Amino acid sequence: MKTIESIQHGIRVVVADSIQDVVVHAPKWHAASMAKGMTTRVFGGMQTPSWLGHKEATDWQSMTRVFNNPWPKGLNLLDAMLRKLSGLELPAPKVNRRRRCFSEVSGEVNIDRAMRGEVELFDDIARREISNPKVFRMVLPIGFSSDITPEEIVWTCVAAVAATDLLENAGRQVELIVAKANRYIYSDTMPSFGFVSTLKSCTDPLDKSTLVNALSPWFYRTFLFGCQDHDPNVHVSGLRGRPAIAGDPIYKTIFELIDTPENTELIQMPFIITEKDAEAFIRDVAARANAGNLD
Repeated sequence: MKTIESIQHGIRVVVADSIQDVVVHAPKWHAASMAKGMTTRVFGGMQTPSWLGHKEATDWQSMTRVFNNPWPKGLNLLDAMLRKLSGLELPAPKVNRRRRCFSEVSGEVNIDRAMRGEVELFDDIARREISNPKVFRMVLPIGFSSDITPEEIVWTCVAAVAATDLLENAGRQVELIVAKANRYIYSDTMPSFGFVSTLKSCTDPLDKSTLVNALSPWFYRTFLFGCQDHDPNVHVSGLRGRPAIAGDPIYKTIFELIDTPENTELIQMPFIITEKDAEAFIRDVAARANAGNLD
C-alpha cells in the first residue's frame, strides 16, 4: 500500500497491492482520523445499512466478516446475467504478425550471408498467425453520488465480472483494476482523492465471489470510504467531496500517475447503474472481440 501525491494535479492517490490490503487498513485509517476529529463517520446517522447496501453494515467487524463470505445477492445477479448471455461466443485470440522467411530461390544460405543481413536471402515479409499474448486491463471507475442506490451500483459489479468471465473463457488474459475518485474532499492544497487497486492480475484465476464482494455497493461505501481517511492529519469534508463518475477526466490523471505495462490494452467501463446498461457493455465487449478489435 502506498500513496502518490501530485501537487500539480492537487490529488492524493492511494495505490493498494490487493483488495485484501484495503480490508486490513481502511478500518484503522478511519479510526485514527475519527480520533482526531478529521473525518465523518462511515456507520450511523444517514449511513444506514440500507444505504450502505448490506443489512449487516453496522461496524467494521461485521463488514470484515461479510467480505470474507460469499454475497448471495450479488452472485445470483451475476449467474442470471451469465445464463442470459450464454449464447455469446468469442473466437480464439489470434493475431497476424509479420515474420521474415528464408527464400528458396536466392541461392545457398550460410551464416556469413545471414549475419550480413543480405535482403535477397528473404522472401517478402510474410504473415504468420500466432497466439495473442496481449493483456486486457479492464478499468472500473466506481464513483457514485449519494442518491444512487445499492440496487443500481451492483450492476457495475455484474458487468465487470461477467465481461471478464466471457473474455477469459475465450482465452484472453484479463486484468481487473478498480478506481475511485473524489473532488473537493480535503481542506489543504491537494483537495482531490484517488484510489486504485488490482482486483485480479492476468495470471490470477477468476474468483467470482471475491470480485463480487470487492465491487459491491457495501464495500464501496464502507471500505473505500475508509481509504479516504488514510491521512489522519488532513481534514475530510463532511460530505466527503464530490464523487467522480466514469468518464471524469480525473481518472486519466490517476492512471498517468501509475504504471501501465507494455502490451496492455485498456477497456474502460462506462457509467453503469441498470441491468440494461450492464448487458449492453458485455455485448459490446463481445462484439469488439468478434470483430478483432480486442486482438
